[in-house]
Amino acid sequence: MFDFSKSVDTIKNLFSSRRDHDHYRLITLANLDGVVCAALLKELDMIDRVEFTNPASILGERFHVGHRDITANLPFRRSAHLAFDHYSSERERRSHKILANHINSPGSPTCGRIIYRYFGEKEAFPDFPQDMLEGSDKGSSASFTKEEIISPQGWDLLFVLLNPRTGMQKMKSLQFSHESTLYKLVDYSRRHTIDQILALPEIVERKNLYREHQKSFEQQIKQCAVDYGNIVVLDQRKMDASYVGNRFLIYCIFPECKLSIHINALPESDKVEFAIGKSILDRKAPVNVGNLALQFGGGGHTNAGAFRADADDTDNIVEQLIKTLKNS
Repeated sequence: MFDFSKSVDTIKNLFSSRRDHDHYRLITLANLDGVVCAALLKELDMIDRVEFTNPASILGERFHVGHRDITANLPFRRSAHLAFDHYSSERERRSHKILANHINSPGSPTCGRIIYRYFGEKEAFPDFPQDMLEGSDKGSSASFTKEEIISPQGWDLLFVLLNPRTGMQKMKSLQFSHESTLYKLVDYSRRHTIDQILALPEIVERKNLYREHQKSFEQQIKQCAVDYGNIVVLDQRKMDASYVGNRFLIYCIFPECKLSIHINALPESDKVEFAIGKSILDRKAPVNVGNLALQFGGGGHTNAGAFRADADDTDNIVEQLIKTLKNS
């Protein structure tokens, strides 16, 4: 884990040596944590651009990372100026080597929290909204009760609406795109309350659609999920993609479930994505999910991970995963 106590002098040197025109590009995930990371670095006037992508694009070398880039919550690339992440799998991937530009803290709930601590917390961010950090921490660590899963409010609701696994980015009926909504929030969220954020037209249309789809989404899970005792497999290729919903709802529908495997189609690809997670209502399963995903070329955290594979191999991989998880 990164030693934040040793970062103070490094940060002072970084700022004293910066010129006024020294700005970087941030590359991060298209979710609430990504918004928080971008908002924090904008608060420091360190970035002038934000690009949203996903771990597979980094691992597959489809997204170039250079020395003028800062990455957040993505697989480590040595070429980055700074790389922040809290993936336990990244420590395994680089064999626990310590590198000056890699700030890895698997114990942190979010990458935003790592950035906040790295640059000096309240001293560096005196005006940054603490409830935004706390809301992102809660969402990314999935610290929700059953009631909060069924009826999210405030920051919990915003987390769900912005999470790509909810599916909003696929909805062509929305007036505002997923990325344009995230870009707006990077600036707007720093100086406005959660109630004001939830009243934005971009968020209101997502709230309305989310609530409209809730019952249909729940019914689809019941129809498509396969229960293997304490493991539930949900092949979302069998579901109607025109519905959005909370991915954690599966743990309310199957209360005995300790682990879930979601299988998602990838647009214009012969591959699928496997997303594995521990039940957020019962995290007793001993497996490190991120390290398990690493074995299949992906990665993640202790409680959640993902990887991509050929669609033709789906059945064999599901069999392998169930066998491994039941024996863990």
